[in-house]
Amino acid sequence: MDVRDATPDDAAAWVRVERSAAPYLVVSTPLLLDDLASPRRLGHAVAEHDRSVLGVARIGNPCDGSVSLKILVHPDRRGCGAGTALLSWARQRIGSRAGTLRGIADDAALPVARRWGFVTGRRHTMSVVSPRLVAPPTALSGVEVVDLRTVGARRVWECHQATASDDPSGLSRATPYDVFLADDWNSPGHRPDLGRGVLVDDQVVAVTLVTASGGRAWNAFTGTQPRHRGRGLAAVAKRASLVAQTGAGIEFCGTGNNAANAAMLSVNTRIGYRQVATTYEVHGSVS
Repeated sequence: MDVRDATPDDAAAWVRVERSAAPYLVVSTPLLLDDLASPRRLGHAVAEHDRSVLGVARIGNPCDGSVSLKILVHPDRRGCGAGTALLSWARQRIGSRAGTLRGIADDAALPVARRWGFVTGRRHTMSVVSPRLVAPPTALSGVEVVDLRTVGARRVWECHQATASDDPSGLSRATPYDVFLADDWNSPGHRPDLGRGVLVDDQVVAVTLVTASGGRAWNAFTGTQPRHRGRGLAAVAKRASLVAQTGAGIEFCGTGNNAANAAMLSVNTRIGYRQVATTYEVHGSVS
């Protein structure tokens, strides 16, 4: 088993591994190349045997001071030691950096994460829907729905700031505007034409952001300003976005939610999302 730093030439193999290990996510060569160049990543690696890539890993450096770690092993090659080798690479690369190492594990990976010394945190549900099966939103008096190109990056970020901090999943965080631009708005996978903003009196009160590649999409974020909650505006944004995705040839859209977020899970169920996987936050020491 060999572990080495990933290069742009590994893009196709990386995409193959990630799509196999987490088929509900959106990954593509442009997205990966952008990620490889991001200054907020501490490293990318691949584990290979006989020149075949079996697993991939990425170390991130979020704004909150923790260190994020993503390790994915192709389902057909689990148990061969690729994950353990990638974890060893990651800890060597991180070195003496202080803080908590955090990641996400699905049901298959959770026993391995526990053997590695990680502690289980919040549980999340991963769900998918076929946009063509989703009914358009019901029109609401005084409510206008527009695509995010009309809203613009600054106003989307302002709504994101006002809604992300109380996301029950803990995965959405208020970030500086330049970070939002780099990580979200200017990502090669971001589709502002498919995202939707909900306006009341020309104020942006709810948004939904979408990442897409080919026939796959990911509802990356949906949030409603606190004083406008309880009116069904998140569902309006989501439905309008999914209708737009149908016209763009999207075959399925995925999303993830904290298992305790009963309100959003109920919205998703009514829209037509069905759960396809369960994942867990895991936390461990850097060393």
